Amino acid sequence: MGRIYKGKGFEVSEYKPDAWVIVRFTNNGVVTDKVLAGWYGGYGGSDSWKASSGIVYIEETDNEYLVYNHSGSIYTCHKETERMTGLMGSMYESWATQIAALPEPRPTMELIEISTILEKYYELRD
Repeated sequence: MGRIYKGKGFEVSEYKPDAWVIVRFTNNGVVTDKVLAGWYGGYGGSDSWKASSGIVYIEETDNEYLVYNHSGSIYTCHKETERMTGLMGSMYESWATQIAALPEPRPTMELIEISTILEKYYELRD
């Protein structure tokens, strides 16, 4: 699922999901975009998922997006796999149910296409 690189005083986790989407959370005016990533378990294995800590920068290559997060982790997201697995969809629906049960004013959550936020996260890097 992921690879960990260790160095002097730092540790970086790199993930290469089979499927991924961007989820935007807004709470009291604070917007946090996260990668919701999924992996297929294959024969005899179980599907899995992981949510990133929050996007700080996105680098685009010909075939992939390198998505850097607050924790230092990097999600390498192939451009052709921006979609949900069944398990990811179940997690998203579970979060929506939990948010709906909160008192007003409650946070919001929505799926967004990465193409709509690229400019925002390029600007933050400069």
